[in-house]
Amino acid sequence: TVTLSGASLMGVQTSITAETGAYRFIALPPGDYKVVFELPGFSSVVREGVRITGNFTATINVQMGVAALEE
Repeated sequence: TVTLSGASLMGVQTSITAETGAYRFIALPPGDYKVVFELPGFSSVVREGVRITGNFTATINVQMGVAALEE
């Protein structure tokens, strides 16, 4: 699951990745965003300060590590 939030949005947008890990958010207003990548059993990855400008495609690749075991 990829979650996108920012002052330019009215709320939060969520996307589920494809089998290849690809995801897409369409027609975002320009601004700074926070992107959170989550998958059960893996550590979450957070990218803050992602700047989107008009007519721009951003590619954000992440590698998720296995989460620590808890008892």
